[in-house]
Amino acid sequence: RERVPDEVPDWTVGYAMPSFYPVRVTKAYGINTQEDWTSILHTHSQFMTVSDFKRIKGFLPNYDGYGMPLRSYSTIAYYEQIMKTNHLPDKVVLYWTSLFNAKFYITELDVTPKMKALM
Repeated sequence: RERVPDEVPDWTVGYAMPSFYPVRVTKAYGINTQEDWTSILHTHSQFMTVSDFKRIKGFLPNYDGYGMPLRSYSTIAYYEQIMKTNHLPDKVVLYWTSLFNAKFYITELDVTPKMKALM
């Protein structure tokens, strides 16, 4: 395997939600199958103020509350992984609940080589 340069920062899981469809993320972790590790977020908490409609409108005046405001000031990414690494995961898994309809979901995102190159 190629060595990742030391100056490449450790990765973190971040997420965003529409203001009019709030969610509660209960677990978020990355899996790297080639290197055989799983990195779990810990002390995970969430504050609804991040996706507050008035707050996002202050940064994005044309925001209607339904789309994903993917900007650094509206994305939760404050939590460090238990196992810090600058090697990217092959998959990111989120366990979350819709606060709109009280349904539970699991979302798995396969991180493609193209996505890794962009990261």
